[in-house]
Amino acid sequence: MVDFVFNDALKPIAAGVAKGTPSADSLREILALTIAVVGATEHVFRDVCHHANQWESMERSAVTFMDEHIVKALAANDIDLKRALTRHRRRKLAAKAGRLRLVESDRNKRARWAAVTLPQDAPIPISEEVGEGLGELTHETEQRVYDHLAAVPSHEPMVLAGQIVGLLCASEFLLALFPSNKVAAFCVQIASLTPNS
Repeated sequence: MVDFVFNDALKPIAAGVAKGTPSADSLREILALTIAVVGATEHVFRDVCHHANQWESMERSAVTFMDEHIVKALAANDIDLKRALTRHRRRKLAAKAGRLRLVESDRNKRARWAAVTLPQDAPIPISEEVGEGLGELTHETEQRVYDHLAAVPSHEPMVLAGQIVGLLCASEFLLALFPSNKVAAFCVQIASLTPNS
């Protein structure tokens, strides 16, 4: 899943930016990808993790994978990616009451995690230009994510656990790319509303 997100989804967006794709279009694509991956994470989480200790094990596995694969291999010579990964350490998905929630550590007390949410009456934290067509693009991106997951059809717990670890890594990496907590919380909230979640 991490390879799919980096190579099949993010590289074309980066290539588009390099070719002059308008920033609103690029941001819309990243938002759609983030919403789709977080939604798939929530969906697989509900299918796989029936107890809190299962989720904690998935979290530890995702942290190990992120440290070993992404930090050492992919971000070896990329200072911006390393900064994003540092932000990742302060923002993650946590399981609470059978749902995934966005949480961020208190900068002064790293051991404390507080939920990051948008109030019901909060304005949408993206511009109207970026939001235009986001629903359709998110739906198309979700289909690509689920097609990728279905390419290895299995109900084996270890395969599903591997999928959720990959989804969790990809979700948290994508959420870390947004400098604004409000935009990250928006993505998680929209993901929780998608039909597959």
